[in-house]
Order: sequence, then C-alpha cells, then structure tokens
Amino acid sequence: MIEELKEAGVDKLSVSLNAHNKETYNLVCKPTLDNAFDSVLEFISKASAHIDTEITAVTIPEVNVSEIEALAINLRVKLRIRQYEQFFW
Repeated sequence: MIEELKEAGVDKLSVSLNAHNKETYNLVCKPTLDNAFDSVLEFISKASAHIDTEITAVTIPEVNVSEIEALAINLRVKLRIRQYEQFFW
C-alpha cells in the first residue's frame, strides 16, 4: 500500500493514533480487527521509511501524551497533539 500511495503522489501521511497502548487504543478507537494497534504501529514504521509521516493524538483523559511522545521518538516520526474540545449543542 505504501508504494501505491507514493505512486499516487502522496508525500505526507498523518496517522491518528489516539492511544499510547493497545488497551487504550481498543477502549478509545473501538477497532473491529484484532491487533489493530500493533498493525497501525507497523504501518507507521513502514510508511515513515518512504513517506514523511506523523502521528496525531487528541488530549482526552484516557491518553497518556508522554507515552505517545515516546512512541513517536521510537518510531522516528513527528507528533502533533490536538487539543480536545468538548462541544455543547
């Protein structure tokens, strides 16, 4: 998939991680596939070797931003933290 993205002209990826570990990812993102968190991390790692890649996270109470920062450092990708804004209707 990464080669296809490059061939299509994609030169930057932003991956919404929104969790610092598998348990939090499952709680917050509610993935339908097993091992989704590990698969996302693998995709980020592979993609970053070919495309400028960043991870993003929202500052919700369940997320440990410091641990996501450590993940970004370990994966050697940029990190963008998005502030959670509660909306009232």
